Amino acid sequence: MATNLQKMLADLRVSHTPKSLPKRRLKVLNTYLDTTLKEIQVAHQQGASGTHIVQALTQRMDTLIGALYEEGVAAKGHSPSRYTVLAQGGYGRGALNPRSDIDLLFLFEKKVEEGDLVTRMILHTLWDLRFEVGYSTRTLSECVIAAQEDTDSLTSMLEARHLVGNKNLAQELENVLAKRFFGRKARGFINSKVQERTRRHSRAGFSVQLLEPNIKESPGGLRDTHSVGWFLKARRGLKAPEGLLDDHILTKRNYKLYVDALNFLLRTRNALHFHTQKPIDVLEHDLQPIVSKSLGYTDSDGELGVEHFMRDYY
Repeated sequence: MATNLQKMLADLRVSHTPKSLPKRRLKVLNTYLDTTLKEIQVAHQQGASGTHIVQALTQRMDTLIGALYEEGVAAKGHSPSRYTVLAQGGYGRGALNPRSDIDLLFLFEKKVEEGDLVTRMILHTLWDLRFEVGYSTRTLSECVIAAQEDTDSLTSMLEARHLVGNKNLAQELENVLAKRFFGRKARGFINSKVQERTRRHSRAGFSVQLLEPNIKESPGGLRDTHSVGWFLKARRGLKAPEGLLDDHILTKRNYKLYVDALNFLLRTRNALHFHTQKPIDVLEHDLQPIVSKSLGYTDSDGELGVEHFMRDYY
């Protein structure tokens, strides 16, 4: 699919005039996005796991950004030698939900190239396609400064994943962050994230039993699984969830329980996003019967399907 999309865009540049190209180009890109999203939604409706769906959505975005990068390189006339684009946040984890925002880091080695054509090609097209994009444009040294000054920036870069451009530069960023902030030096970062989690749980009264839980932020929600991943990567350099098993932190039985719970949360969030077509994470009372039905819960003697669903959630 990646090669096909790149080829279609390359053919358009040859066959269309500068006046007709932008409109036709956006139509091709929207067709790709609509077609692939429908395929992914069908897989969700047929019972695909939450993990499978978020990985498919991530691959869909990787393909798009790869094609846009090649367009930018073609327009520029050469590949930027010391430049790379990385995914951050949920996108960096490879776990995009249907309405997740797209978090990107445009990384230059020593000096940011203002008005860089490749960067503009990627960003402006994503905006034209109505994606919510969070991004930063930095050098390696600026990344270190941001990491020192802001835990959120450090967290985002902890999860950074190479997309396009110079892989060695992406690896240099990972190496310098690991040397300065992680491993045996991770205590400050971990303490900060523990305090952050405590404040978040406090706002919910430290209770899982909320009438309208936030799938992402409430106690026991996806943000807590993110915390597990941050701690595991910062302290031991391992990726979640598989690192929990590989490093013998969880037994095989408990690892399966953890993965099953994670899949349930992801599948629930996918259902919520698909139904509302919005980045909504609160499982509101009126939405609970709709989501539960879409996930296959049915009424039985003595218990409504939505009651069974919420019991499983808690």
